[in-house]
Amino acid sequence: MLTKKDRQQLLADFKAVFATKDDLSSFATKDDLKKELKPLRQDIRKLKKDVSVIVKFFDRKSVSVEKDVKHIKEHLGL
Repeated sequence: MLTKKDRQQLLADFKAVFATKDDLSSFATKDDLKKELKPLRQDIRKLKKDVSVIVKFFDRKSVSVEKDVKHIKEHLGL
């Protein structure tokens, strides 16, 4: 038969090995993660837009430079 002291020792060992309800409350919930991800998604969306604008700008510049080079070659007869 278990004594009161044995039961207390087993209970203490059990709590040390297994997570209790209080321990689990420190984990993030799905809603907490969604709240944290929202600003990150907004930042990513803004970065994608900025990159798109930059690529369009340099693409237009590249086409412009190619046209200029073509005109210079025609003028020089190359």
